Amino acid sequence: HHCRLPEDVPNDLEEIPRPRAIYMGSITRVLDFTLLRDVARLLPDVSFVFVGAARLIDQAIRPVFEEWADCPNVYQLGQKPASVLPFYLQESDVALLPYLITEDTKERYPLKLHEYMAAGKPVVSAPLSCVREFSPLVTQATTAEEWAGAIRANLREADSDTIDERRRAARRHDWNRVVMKLESLLGQAMSSTGADSR
Repeated sequence: HHCRLPEDVPNDLEEIPRPRAIYMGSITRVLDFTLLRDVARLLPDVSFVFVGAARLIDQAIRPVFEEWADCPNVYQLGQKPASVLPFYLQESDVALLPYLITEDTKERYPLKLHEYMAAGKPVVSAPLSCVREFSPLVTQATTAEEWAGAIRANLREADSDTIDERRRAARRHDWNRVVMKLESLLGQAMSSTGADSR
């Protein structure tokens, strides 16, 4: 099922060979560029498509960021209007949540997880706390080898039941539930900062 591309959008995906693994969102230091570089090298036949602006790449990570960006199968398409993002997702084969896991990021709740699942796409993710409840619909991976294996396995999987299951899971996590989750996380954060600042 292909969705039609609006006339005024350059079809920069056409030039990019399949299979395509996609990440949509800002490209910042919260992504694990060492991992991304290594996975791109392990899967030279997979195109890694990044849709989003690159921001705040500081000196400490610039060398590895540039090594990642220089991989011949990495495509940075820049920021796109929200209206065309579903097209990019639809025309990709597997979606990625390649966050660097630190004390700060492991509790991150990327809303794009729901966008990915609503599109029925297989998702490979860093081991974020929020992803556990979606197992086995979301594959968690830590090392570059695990990531490469998970991407390969998900590229082979095109089971329509699983696609529907992902869509249903995304619907179950509608905005009301997301807001409740955010409120509880904020409550926890407030109480822990209160404890720290005595």
